[in-house]
Amino acid sequence: MASYYVKIVKNRLAKWIDYARFREDDRGACYYSNDYDRGLRQQEVVRALVDGIMSVEVLQKSIC
Repeated sequence: MASYYVKIVKNRLAKWIDYARFREDDRGACYYSNDYDRGLRQQEVVRALVDGIMSVEVLQKSIC
């Protein structure tokens, strides 16, 4: 059961990393992303990770 959740977390992290590193996709130049946009996405991913960690810590403290 635990290995199932580990796989889910790894898949989500891989998607977040892909999102943060995204520069250009197959749709063409009008969907190109510059370094500034990429930096904003990286900050967004870090904030989401921190928020997720904090919510887990709060839950653990309230249970114990």
